[in-house]
Amino acid sequence: MSAYDQFVSVARNQFDRVADTQRSPITTAGDWLADSLATNGFLYAFGTGHSHMVAEEIFYRAGHLARAVPILEETLMMHLNAIEATYLEREQGRAKAILDQYPVKAGDLLVVASKRIMFSLAIQERIQRVVDKKTPILTNMVNDPFLENACCNEKANDTSTIDYFINEDKEIEKVLLLLPKTATYYFTQAQLPRALPAQELATRANEIGLKGTVFNSVNNAIQEAQKNARANDLIVVCGSLFIIGEVDRANFS
Repeated sequence: MSAYDQFVSVARNQFDRVADTQRSPITTAGDWLADSLATNGFLYAFGTGHSHMVAEEIFYRAGHLARAVPILEETLMMHLNAIEATYLEREQGRAKAILDQYPVKAGDLLVVASKRIMFSLAIQERIQRVVDKKTPILTNMVNDPFLENACCNEKANDTSTIDYFINEDKEIEKVLLLLPKTATYYFTQAQLPRALPAQELATRANEIGLKGTVFNSVNNAIQEAQKNARANDLIVVCGSLFIIGEVDRANFS
């Protein structure tokens, strides 16, 4: 097989793989965009390095969307200084500084393109929120953390790097503040490694006045709630889809 035929074969296989596996997320993204445009929202797109071309693709095309806005930051592209751009795209706080220049609001759609997750400014901003709360392992002589920090001086057991930051970035307090203090709470967790420990959830809740008991399984918590509930009480099961997925329907038969 010639190099030409090999390339065509690989390209076709990749396209077929996308078509077979990405129908649902692509359809969802399309629905989000349609809903945004229907309510006078804007489509924004951003990428660093070569990925900035995704932002260019939505802009100034024949028959293009009128409400499409590319976020084109020259210092993060390749044509000015490729090496400098490589370092700048890892700079803490740069994503926020760029986004603050655009009037992105609720109801708009923002697309962030990155071929490598480690260089995505959006991901980096989420990671930085975690690092800001921790004590970094490596710092320079003025006690600033190195950008290359693995993060924090603590053991993460067998958790992967991505799972570690996903778990640590959960903004539990913002959710807990929305809950009524007059309710009775049954704290539990889904049976998966990245679940927030039920005891930790209960501790955080108790700090803001939410009282309850910790249970080692979702269904034990539900059964105890049912046992204590009065005739007109309402039992609400909330959390992630993993929590809902563990609910035994027999509890409600």
